[in-house]
Amino acid sequence: LTMHQDIINLAQSLNLDLQFLHTASEHSSAVIEQFRSDLQRKFPISAGDESKIDAVVHGSYAREEATVGSDFDYVIILHGLPKPSLIRDFINEFQQIIVEESIKPPGKEGLFGEIANAAELYTRIGLEADTNKTTTRRILLLTESVSVYSDSSHESLINNIIDRYCVDYDEQDSELDQSRIPRFLLNDIIRYWRTITVDFAAKRWWSPEDSLLRLAKLRISRKLMIAGSLASVFLTSKRIIDGNDIKTYLYDEFRKPALARLAGTAEFLDSSGKIALGNIFSSYNRFLEIIGPKETRQVLKDAKSQQAIKLWKEIREIGETIQSGLEKIFYLELSFCEITRRYGLF
Repeated sequence: LTMHQDIINLAQSLNLDLQFLHTASEHSSAVIEQFRSDLQRKFPISAGDESKIDAVVHGSYAREEATVGSDFDYVIILHGLPKPSLIRDFINEFQQIIVEESIKPPGKEGLFGEIANAAELYTRIGLEADTNKTTTRRILLLTESVSVYSDSSHESLINNIIDRYCVDYDEQDSELDQSRIPRFLLNDIIRYWRTITVDFAAKRWWSPEDSLLRLAKLRISRKLMIAGSLASVFLTSKRIIDGNDIKTYLYDEFRKPALARLAGTAEFLDSSGKIALGNIFSSYNRFLEIIGPKETRQVLKDAKSQQAIKLWKEIREIGETIQSGLEKIFYLELSFCEITRRYGLF
């Protein structure tokens, strides 16, 4: 139970102290493994109806960055039509384990703690049927998700999503560059990022409480998840030469935590780019140190208190350091700047 090897390699090469990220990774892995064990003990996976249901966790637990105050954001995924009684019993047991293990349940925003149909998540891409909810669930499944019940079902779902995004690679056109950027996937990742930023503004307008913590997560945690995802997509042409490898490459990349995907860019950066990358990781390590205690989250609820103002000042500085580092990597580094210019906006 430790950090991803790509992050360890980066920390060693740049002599980074990532103690709090390491602790968060251990905590995340321990909770996930215990939860999986508890759930499979009650519902042993078989070839029957149990094979048609899964439970997937998103958020900081899936990114291996959870602290004691993190929400356990989950979705029940149906891969077929299991008996209603099984669905009911499965969900009841899932919620019981949350209570028994003293895990913080998901927030009441209507996205997590619900049931989703697997097929809808990779067949409904684009057009009116693809709502904000289905878009969010699909991108979260791809970029930050881990099964706490059936790894095989989860692997199948991720592969189906990637297959759908790479449908244009199945077109045998000799004039197409087989190592080209998967634009269909890229556009949906960007669409998701713009959606959550607009949604944040709407939520703050309707419900200003807890807005500082939500803003911190948007500017820091979620931004790094998107940056890691963009890095994997942008580097496609540098890492593969055959379109037949695109799906395997994307699956391997998106099974890594977002920070590991970002850490993997180090081999393509010059010395100043590596310094910027190191600053990003050191800053994020400090961010996890700050928001780890439950007391911090309570302080940020009162945005006008002196404690909150002082705390937010440091969090904002962390966000600015991360922003500067990402701008250096994506806009100035030779391995990224041309790709960013061509694909980042238009």
